Amino acid sequence: MKTFIAIKPNQPIQLCATSDNQAETVTKRFWQKVARIQETKRWLCVVAPQNMPSRQALEEMGVQLNKMLVIHQNKSKAIETIIKAVKAGKCSTVVGWVEECSSLQYQALTALGAQNNCNTLLVKADSQAKSKSTKRAA
Repeated sequence: MKTFIAIKPNQPIQLCATSDNQAETVTKRFWQKVARIQETKRWLCVVAPQNMPSRQALEEMGVQLNKMLVIHQNKSKAIETIIKAVKAGKCSTVVGWVEECSSLQYQALTALGAQNNCNTLLVKADSQAKSKSTKRAA
């Protein structure tokens, strides 16, 4: 299961949880939503992505690849990079895969997002899914 958290400037937080059997449909709808909020003059920053669609699929969903920056990083450090990207003020949207987001980090993202007119989308894997994958690896 994945949880999606949308932090939009001056709007209430939006949450969405999905099961693994909905993965393909949800992924497509997620990237279509990202494409709709992506601005042509500002960057889309993607931090620590997991299972990203191909370039062709992203283009078909409407994502502007010429204004997209992908940062491959360990998920445990991703939240710090996401905060830096929002703070820089160059992005219309920052999408990041995270393990944790403390209330202090959430407050920072909310304030910085409003200040810099930046949408933030956080994707967090369910802890049960994490423990299942750990058991399988053992």
